[in-house]
Amino acid sequence: EETKEKLSKTKLGENNPMYGKTGENNPNYTPRNWYHPVHGEVLQKSCSELVRMFPEQNLHNSALSQVALKKRPHHKGWKV
Repeated sequence: EETKEKLSKTKLGENNPMYGKTGENNPNYTPRNWYHPVHGEVLQKSCSELVRMFPEQNLHNSALSQVALKKRPHHKGWKV
C-alpha cells in the first residue's frame, strides 16, 4: 500500500504525462462521425465532446468509447 501511494503521488499534477493536454492536443482525442436518429445529423466529435454537448442524455464516455471501438453497437442511440 505504501509503495502504491508513493507511485501514485509521482504522477500527480504537472508530473502526469496528460497534464495540460485537452482536445486536439490530447493523443487520445479521436473525432468520429456520430449519428443519432432523433437528431438526424452527423456530428464529427470526440466522445467527451458528445458528453458535454448533451448533458440531458446522461451519456457515458466509456460507453461511447466502446461504440467508437466497435465493441458495442450503440449507446443511447448514438452510433459511429
